[in-house]
Amino acid sequence: MLAGVLLSALLAPLLWCPAPQDQAQCDAAAAEARIKALVAELDGADRAAQDQAAAALRDLPAAQLGPLLAPLLDSKQARTRRVTLKLMRDKGCTQAGGRITTLLHSDQDAAVRREASHALLILHPERAVSALADVAELDHEASVRRAAILDLGSLRNRAALDALVDILAGQIEKGDDYLAGITARALTLCTGKTLGTNVEGWRHFASTFQEETETEEPPADEPEEDAPERPEDE
Repeated sequence: MLAGVLLSALLAPLLWCPAPQDQAQCDAAAAEARIKALVAELDGADRAAQDQAAAALRDLPAAQLGPLLAPLLDSKQARTRRVTLKLMRDKGCTQAGGRITTLLHSDQDAAVRREASHALLILHPERAVSALADVAELDHEASVRRAAILDLGSLRNRAALDALVDILAGQIEKGDDYLAGITARALTLCTGKTLGTNVEGWRHFASTFQEETETEEPPADEPEEDAPERPEDE
């Protein structure tokens, strides 16, 4: 009899079936553990694992994903910060707007600053104009200034138009033909109008400009074919 009791005790855990509510709790806990593991992979050194984790996390709703991703904006790895910014932008995660602005202004990696420009445009257009205009004027990397200028053009509102006209005037005064050409493209993107680098013409047009309500996705970072070539930054 004792042997039968011991056998029953050993088999009981294997034969036990949880109640439906207990099973739901187990499934939820397992899902949460998997999500945390994927987020941890985003901050890992393995690029392939990073990309796979980012692809898997895209299936989550933004409200759930945003709070998990926001801490990764402080990662020591530039690629993690960049991948996180892109994922937040693509998913519409509006958390950490202040941190995104800080990365745009002061991150040491130019690729992160460019991605922060794109993220701020999509996630926080209400605060994007002044931040992007500052970067367009002050960033020491031409590629970041270019990204900020084109992102301003994607906003398609009067504040962005005025900022772009001021930027164009500054580039012409400095003799920067490359960024003047990029700014002219951004002005056309913003307004649908083609006035080239005619600052006064743009100022006159701005007085009658009708805003659009939608913000476009930022243009790609690749150099434009019809933009003048930029000499290497010193």
